[in-house]
Amino acid sequence: MTRSSSYALQVRADRRQAALDRAAERAATGTNDLIESKALHSAADRPMTAFEKAQAEAERRAHGNVDYTQAESVALCTLYISNNADRTAARTAFFRAFPETKHSAASVWMKLSKIRTLDSRFDNDTEWVVDQQIVEILQGLDPDRFADA
Repeated sequence: MTRSSSYALQVRADRRQAALDRAAERAATGTNDLIESKALHSAADRPMTAFEKAQAEAERRAHGNVDYTQAESVALCTLYISNNADRTAARTAFFRAFPETKHSAASVWMKLSKIRTLDSRFDNDTEWVVDQQIVEILQGLDPDRFADA
């Protein structure tokens, strides 16, 4: 192996480690999501390699489909209301409250979007199919705001 190829491999390894360190830091603060993760893997504005794409896909699949517990659903509804329908703030607070959750940031965002569908303050928001568990929780928390659920 030539000196320049060895150097190139070291630079690539350094970039990869820096991206992984940033991803770990974001995960620890509750701001890690798939979009940010992909951005981190695209260090220095280079496209992701096939290996990096496969690794990101495997990481996404590792979470699989995980049902929300009653506690998680109540927390999401409560956080949505207490953060004045700010889904980003509610998602961040959710990951702080449940740091060991198996749910991805995209999954939590989708659940919060389903909650928003039932919010009378957002009549023109996209409609999602919402599970009965969320309807019952929201009507119990704020029956006037979520009366038409």
